[in-house]
Amino acid sequence: MDYFGVDDQDLSSYAGPTPWCNWVLKGRVMAGGYPASLGDHDNDQLLLMLMRDVGIDTFVCLQSEVNPNASEFAWRAGRAPRPYMRDVRRILAKHHAEMPNANIDFLHLPIHDGLVTADALVDSFCDDLIARVNAGRCMYIHCWGGHGRTGTVVAVMLGRMFNMSVPKALIRTQRLHDSREIPQDCRSPSTPCQRAQVVRLLEGSRKKPHTGNLMLTTARGGQVGG
Repeated sequence: MDYFGVDDQDLSSYAGPTPWCNWVLKGRVMAGGYPASLGDHDNDQLLLMLMRDVGIDTFVCLQSEVNPNASEFAWRAGRAPRPYMRDVRRILAKHHAEMPNANIDFLHLPIHDGLVTADALVDSFCDDLIARVNAGRCMYIHCWGGHGRTGTVVAVMLGRMFNMSVPKALIRTQRLHDSREIPQDCRSPSTPCQRAQVVRLLEGSRKKPHTGNLMLTTARGGQVGG
């Protein structure tokens, strides 16, 4: 399958359902900003839309600053990102009749803002994500703004899935990012070290699979499973 055979293809249709996200592969991979809000109503409506209406069943977090155990006091005070994984479980329980077979996965690869983590970790992580896409999962990949860390992973995935050269993978990632209603004039990936990692992983030798920092939680009908 070649989704990207035309270099000057109009990608406006890849804009996501919010101003801060975009499709990478329609119906399979979406990239964007942190999928949570301080306001409870807006937060729940966003997550419900992503799961029920869009079909997202896998959330991929690339943020080292996210603490799944952050207290409500901490995130409401703006001292930590809202741990939306708890909200997903609550929403699944509340809307069970609308999503009776919902099986939501959370994947977490902690990366510091503007930086990268070990090549071996990103290498195996991207391969795992590609396997999930090929198995029919629909994922939302995010960091805080959905620009740098997210763009790094997206570029590696595109390069591998469609045998793209490094320049084509990076250009495609940027153009998909810029299809957003509000792309914020950001580069994606954002920093030289992030773009350098894309080069290494797409051009260099493959690393031995390693998933040491990959954390997975599964929510089924509002319950946490293994």
